[in-house]
Amino acid sequence: MSGPARESSWNRWGALARLLGLLVAALPAHQAFAQAAVVSCPSGTNSVTFNPGLTNEPQDVLITGETTYSLCATVLGPRVTTATWSVGPVLFPGNSCDNFLSTYRSTLTLQWDTGETSTVLFTTVKVSLQSTTFAFVQTGTVTAGKFAGNRAVQTITYLNEDLENGCNSPSGLTRLDGPATLTIAPLL
Repeated sequence: MSGPARESSWNRWGALARLLGLLVAALPAHQAFAQAAVVSCPSGTNSVTFNPGLTNEPQDVLITGETTYSLCATVLGPRVTTATWSVGPVLFPGNSCDNFLSTYRSTLTLQWDTGETSTVLFTTVKVSLQSTTFAFVQTGTVTAGKFAGNRAVQTITYLNEDLENGCNSPSGLTRLDGPATLTIAPLL
């Protein structure tokens, strides 16, 4: 290709490059440099402990938690297969079985099998799923590290029976264990 046809092709590419530059410039800074990723970790286990044990009376409680994910699948972005995070002990003042972590914000750092980390700012909401289970649904954004700029959703499920039995025991609820899932995907 030579002459006017070649110039026309270069002009189109130049216009496309300018348009792409304008679109990227219009994005918020954290999205402009976000690495699009789709990661699903459907197989996780969570454990959380309470000291002193949660009772029906409000009290200051130290909470420690840990989640381990295996079988993570990466559809888009750098490959990862496992992740873990731990938190605490964190003091939750005036906590009881009745107001057990109903809604709160937290920052978690995921440790990936690659040695990299993702810092996620989550908002957590407690929801009843059925008469037998409840879950903490955490939604947020990866604010730093691997997959920065993407959305993260984590769900941790527990049995109501475990909560009720623990809360009615002499030592209160000292531990809960349950399955967890994690998904990371681009912000929409």
